Amino acid sequence: MLKGLWNVFGRLEKVATTAIARQQKLCGESMLMAYVEKDVVVCDIKNLEVDLSWCSRYTFEQLKFFDSHDHEKQLDILIQLILELQPTDVELSYMLCQLCFHQVGKKYQGEILEVTDRFQEILSNHLHDYYVNNRQQVKYANRISNMMKINNIIQQCIYRDRVKSELMKVFDVFYVKCSHPDLFINS
Repeated sequence: MLKGLWNVFGRLEKVATTAIARQQKLCGESMLMAYVEKDVVVCDIKNLEVDLSWCSRYTFEQLKFFDSHDHEKQLDILIQLILELQPTDVELSYMLCQLCFHQVGKKYQGEILEVTDRFQEILSNHLHDYYVNNRQQVKYANRISNMMKINNIIQQCIYRDRVKSELMKVFDVFYVKCSHPDLFINS
């Protein structure tokens, strides 16, 4: 399950971290912020250059052929949605768990799907208690809707990346072999 969660978790975590950093004016509009171990890493995605010569015979520019979707625009949409929602830590934790459990359950099916569905039900009940008892907020459907909108966009990105990854396998784009490819390939 952990292998199936790694990439999924990282997506929302990077978007949320960047949204918080932009809100606090720690990074600019074209910048992405992430944590790498204990360090904070910031990169300007408009001026990002990547040397892939160590793992592919194709250049970064040539690889853009496989990526017709505008990731910068998608990233900006996600960050804007998070800025508008301003999720609490509890809501963000729920979003991360829902996204991860949904992806893992979908990937592994069977008994794991049953377990992840039970986890999601428990989390939903806890979120309901959080709204009603901690925040005294009886009407929260709009917040849940906005949270799921963000998660659905991330799920769409994961699906597009999975399709792109399969296409890259067909054309033998990368020649690096990983001991645990599930950690690098989307669920």
